[in-house]
Amino acid sequence: MSLQTELIDKIKKLPENQQMLVKSLVDELTRGRDRSQPIGSRNWFGALEHLGVEITEGDIADARKEMWGDFPREIEP
Repeated sequence: MSLQTELIDKIKKLPENQQMLVKSLVDELTRGRDRSQPIGSRNWFGALEHLGVEITEGDIADARKEMWGDFPREIEP
């Protein structure tokens, strides 16, 4: 039995609401996918660039200082 046949048989046995979830997942997986490139090999650099969030080195330093400012440098035994 091929993988496709096995998947179809399993999906047919699911209730309709779960079939809709499977359809949504498949739609999401295939939307805009470059079929010449495997899913795991995409370059994700800049994937959230469209959000317009800019984080500077100063922002990171401020956050680091805020999080770790009161943390003791040496832990007493």
